[in-house]
Amino acid sequence: YYVIAGELLVTIGDEEYRVGPDSLIIFPSRVVHGFRAISPAGARVLRLGASPTGEATGGSVFVQRE
Repeated sequence: YYVIAGELLVTIGDEEYRVGPDSLIIFPSRVVHGFRAISPAGARVLRLGASPTGEATGGSVFVQRE
């Protein structure tokens, strides 16, 4: 996840982190995680991820070039 704007409280496993713009958040996909916007205007986050099997999961869309 890449934070574009705003601040978030990120929980990864048992740890909490306060993150802001230009933060990159990386963790293993099977770790329990959550995000909460804590800035008054909310937050904008770009999700980047890949499935270990190459299959689309969790509403992800994979685009391939022909």
